[in-house]
Amino acid sequence: MVGLYSVYEATRGLVAGGTDTALRHAQVLSLERSLHLFVKRDVQRAAGHVPRLMGTLGFAYLMLHLALTRGLLFWLHRRRSDAYPFIGTTLLLARSR
Repeated sequence: MVGLYSVYEATRGLVAGGTDTALRHAQVLSLERSLHLFVKRDVQRAAGHVPRLMGTLGFAYLMLHLALTRGLLFWLHRRRSDAYPFIGTTLLLARSR
């Protein structure tokens, strides 16, 4: 699972979007800046000064994401088997976009 996710992360930039997508994101960023809500860069810069924090958080995010998704699917399969096919297919399609 981790290997497949690594391949996905390594290749998703090849098809993530073009100029139109970038321009839409730029409009959102411009709005955040005009409302003084854009703090992501400052938070990342501050976190970057803490040794090993970014790597640890990235690893924790990946592991929690995989564990929670797996746990949800397992719970659905055992407790809500009628909903499992729909949710499983939805998650698969959402990740392939």
